[in-house]
Amino acid sequence: MSTAVNVRDFGATGDGKTLDTEAIQDAIDSCSAAGSGTVDFPEGRYLTGTLFIKDNVTLDLREDALLLGSTNIEHYSNPDAYVDGAGCRRGWALIVAVDSHSVGITGEGTIDGCGAAFADEPERPMLLRFIRSKKICVEGVGLQNAGAWASHYFQCHDVSICGITIKSRCAHNNDGIDIDSTSDVAIAGCDIDTEDDAICFKTTSEQPCRNVVVSNCDLSSDWGAIKFGTESMGNFERFRISDCRIRKTNGGGIKIFSVDGARINDIVLRDITMDQVDMPLFIRLGRRLRTYRPGDRPQEPGSIRNVTIRDVEAVAVDRGHVNPGCGMFITGTSDLVVEDVEMTGVTMSLAGGGTQERSAIEPPELETEYPEYRSFGVLPAHGLYCRHARGITVDDLHVETREQDTRPAILLHDVSSSKLSNMTLSAGATAGEPIVLRDCSNTVLDR
Repeated sequence: MSTAVNVRDFGATGDGKTLDTEAIQDAIDSCSAAGSGTVDFPEGRYLTGTLFIKDNVTLDLREDALLLGSTNIEHYSNPDAYVDGAGCRRGWALIVAVDSHSVGITGEGTIDGCGAAFADEPERPMLLRFIRSKKICVEGVGLQNAGAWASHYFQCHDVSICGITIKSRCAHNNDGIDIDSTSDVAIAGCDIDTEDDAICFKTTSEQPCRNVVVSNCDLSSDWGAIKFGTESMGNFERFRISDCRIRKTNGGGIKIFSVDGARINDIVLRDITMDQVDMPLFIRLGRRLRTYRPGDRPQEPGSIRNVTIRDVEAVAVDRGHVNPGCGMFITGTSDLVVEDVEMTGVTMSLAGGGTQERSAIEPPELETEYPEYRSFGVLPAHGLYCRHARGITVDDLHVETREQDTRPAILLHDVSSSKLSNMTLSAGATAGEPIVLRDCSNTVLDR
């Protein structure tokens, strides 16, 4: 039998000044002890440190309920410490579920991490962390001002994230949703505006991320909108991402990285629009081979194959982190090639501004480095630069530059068994060939 309890009945004041952690936790524990139920937060401002959700318990925040994170890190717990891709120690969080099942956070209320208080601190709490848990539902709530990531799902199963709003730009590494070594995930109808990656898929363990569906989301970020990696020890399999709108994103629209051993396979992204995005697509296969928890051993280098990009419209920023910029960048290494990437129905409006002299650039390999495109500098093409790859298919590609750019529209280097067809390329590349092949074999051009 399901039980409903009110946090005020357990002594929570909701005045925004009194620390209500113990009272709220008592309400959660009582609900769990009864077998299942809902913990109700009526109107109020509930100041709290870490709360642990238990089996069969849902926190329900009414429209005028505000859950406020304490600004004292001593009020937070870190049940699963690890080191992220930037080398920072992470794991503290406001609301946590560990080894739990059938847990949720719902309602029209808001969870505010007061993250500005931690902006310059080495230890910064997330808002939500679900660890080795299953049957998770997060629906309707607003998440804002996280000290670190807004939400993190690690080694979980059966996750539904629906209709939430995330506004978090008050500290570094303000990711929105991080799906980490987690399977069977549905993310739908979310509005996310973050300082760091909006939706990020990670594997900080050998356990894979698989069976993930993302649809109908609005994304804005000061870094990346949709990203796989950089933490990438375990595999990424069977992703379907569709009908998303990306806007004002300064560090890349779609980014797919395997640098710590992940085998990335069967990824489909379709019906994506981007407006004012710095580099719409970046795919990187490398061999950084980091680990994130004590006792983990480095993996062997991974792979990227069977990636499909369909029906994408992108308007790039006038000035980005690298100028002049490039629309799409795909690169493996001399002995690790990206395989079987299909791009169909892609239209890009790019800033342009490159000169023919830039087309002779040989970007560095950087195969063991942090995988960000700005590290490679200016690229020798303005539409697509692809290096160390096999089985690349480009069909129905339209590229225009708003300013003349006399670099090639497309440059393939060490690319084999590929086909490019039905292309409308920018008229600005008049000083040389619009398509350049270097050290390529069995590659067909059908303009």
